[in-house]
Amino acid sequence: MWIMLGALAAGAPTPSELEELLLGVAAGDREALSGFYARTRTAVYGLALSYLRSGHDAEDVTQDTYLRVWDSAPASRPQGKPMAWLLTIARNLSLM
Repeated sequence: MWIMLGALAAGAPTPSELEELLLGVAAGDREALSGFYARTRTAVYGLALSYLRSGHDAEDVTQDTYLRVWDSAPASRPQGKPMAWLLTIARNLSLM
């Protein structure tokens, strides 16, 4: 968990920045997904790794998380907490 917190503290994206990117993802903008991924991948991987204790499995969960984001973004409702939404997806996938 400390890996994830360290990643968030160092140059953490703002919730409004992530919400804007998610709106782009919801509209089908692949560049927005790329930007969202670039700003959040370390936290997602760190969380998955803390649950799974396997780098390979954590990479798989990270990939699956962003596939789920791509598929779910059009139905999501921005509530000011995009990182919480993202990490909930990663956590749930890690537990599966």
